[in-house]
Amino acid sequence: MALTRRAVILCAVFLLAVTAVRFAQPILDGDLFWQMAYARQMLERHTLILDHITFSWTPASNRMIYCAWVSELFLYGLWNLAGLAGLFAFRYLCVAVVLALAWSYARRLGLASAPFTWLLLVILLLGTFGGTIIKPEIFSLLFFNLLVWLFFQFRLDGRVRWLYLVPLCLLVWVNTHGAFIIAAPFFLVAPIGEALERRLSRHMLAAWALCGAALFANPYGWRYPWQLIENHVLGRTPRPDTAWNDAHLSIFSPGASGGHFIELLAWMTAILVLLALRKRKFDWTIALANAVYVPFFMIYLRTTFFWPVVFCYSALYLAHMPPRMAIPWQRYAKPAALALFLFLGGRAMLDSLRHPDHGSWLGFGIGYTNPVPEAEFLASAGLGNRLYNTFGDGGYLLWRLYPQYRVMTDSRSFPYLAWFSDQYKFSMGTSFDDFLRRYPADVASIELSHAYACRNFLRSPDWRLVFYGPTSAVFIRRSLPFEGQWKSAGTGIRNAAIAVRFFYFAAEVGDFNVAWSTLEHIETQLTDQIAADDLAAVRAYREGQRALRSGDWTRAGTMFDIAFARKSPGERDQLVRIFLHDIELLRAAGRAGETGTFEAALKKLAAPE
Repeated sequence: MALTRRAVILCAVFLLAVTAVRFAQPILDGDLFWQMAYARQMLERHTLILDHITFSWTPASNRMIYCAWVSELFLYGLWNLAGLAGLFAFRYLCVAVVLALAWSYARRLGLASAPFTWLLLVILLLGTFGGTIIKPEIFSLLFFNLLVWLFFQFRLDGRVRWLYLVPLCLLVWVNTHGAFIIAAPFFLVAPIGEALERRLSRHMLAAWALCGAALFANPYGWRYPWQLIENHVLGRTPRPDTAWNDAHLSIFSPGASGGHFIELLAWMTAILVLLALRKRKFDWTIALANAVYVPFFMIYLRTTFFWPVVFCYSALYLAHMPPRMAIPWQRYAKPAALALFLFLGGRAMLDSLRHPDHGSWLGFGIGYTNPVPEAEFLASAGLGNRLYNTFGDGGYLLWRLYPQYRVMTDSRSFPYLAWFSDQYKFSMGTSFDDFLRRYPADVASIELSHAYACRNFLRSPDWRLVFYGPTSAVFIRRSLPFEGQWKSAGTGIRNAAIAVRFFYFAAEVGDFNVAWSTLEHIETQLTDQIAADDLAAVRAYREGQRALRSGDWTRAGTMFDIAFARKSPGERDQLVRIFLHDIELLRAAGRAGETGTFEAALKKLAAPE
């Protein structure tokens, strides 16, 4: 069943709508900013050899090679030319190229109007989402798609020109992003598969040899590809910094559930199996190419975008081959493909609206994983040069504040491997005084997500809070001159999870006017995003405070139990719960007359009207 021209247009419009909505996201990954800082450094110093130690005041190393100069200069130039709008337009352009390449191949196969093709396109779109983040990695998505497209073009018509374009593709890719190393399995299994199929071309071997030569055409020569082999194949450089990065989680981890990767794994596997059953003969090349990339899809979130590319072209190639025999259920396959196409695309749009990624929303801008208002406060306050900070916000801070401030660490992480254990303990809140003695600084920007690290600063008599926003809290030593009480910037937060976190921090530091206005914002503007239990918890906290003011200790205890069933309380609320518990114990022992001290303390801790 081929779709009519009108139906094809409707499918294209629907896919366009899915693309427009699903990729309408702010910039979430702080990597973009340190990448552009590198580009700025290269232009200022007139060299492609990077200096990793420039941006931080803590021990750093230049040992690790990082080579992405083409993409870094491109993104920095685009930022200067067109700002954020240019970067978002570029992301859409990359997605359009990925879809256009796949559709053009389907068109050559005579499958452009098949429902099955539109299903494959939406799976490709959603499956490669992780590779479309605006940073050099997006070029790896582009180049891998181009490489696989060229190979399947050759497989279709046997023209060797396709093969000799692959080394040119790799030549640029090597200087654009290090994920070119993950193309190595494809270069390995493709000729093996073709040999088993008895169709191995000497031109393929020649083109692949040129690809090997292309690896050395970079500013660091042979040392760069050899370092990647040592690190990622031989494992000679321990990388404890992966503990910071959710991209190193597997698709089976709870944090990956929003991407529906397990479901995509099942659909892609089922489609390939069904297509293989209807084909005349086993295809070794396709089998090996898919088998080698399934583990990349399953084990690391940051490499999920490779297999959907191989899958899509493999499925298209198998679909155009004459069937081995008539299959009874085949007449249901095309309507089912169309239904699944609509379901996957529709759910993706709904998820973008109701379940945005962490720190994100449906729209554009710079997301809450980057401390934008916090950095502006630091820039205007001029509080010193050495800045304590945590892993996630360092990329934006060094981009916005260098050379006024130097960061402690950032999401590059590789310059700081020698003392990773120290910074990890500091950020997790298990080390504080000793860390501050070993690494002295006067200003700190700590992500609110690192609650225990924030509480260390809040408890310390030597530090004071001066600012907090949706992402981080800023502290300074009390010895530094600073006038006034703290300030906050959290109006109009567009992500429910971030708003809840901001609410609890405001309450923890006693900034209750901000806390209550944030809760009102959640209740009126973000109810579609927040889980019922989370909303009940923040409401319970407010009700608990009301009960404290009215002296209803029993209800206050019940409400605080609900509020902190999903979050650990801060020091202030720990005291509240201890005093409530003490009152309960005294009443149970028939000593209600002795509760006055605790009741007076609770009234002082209660939020004001």
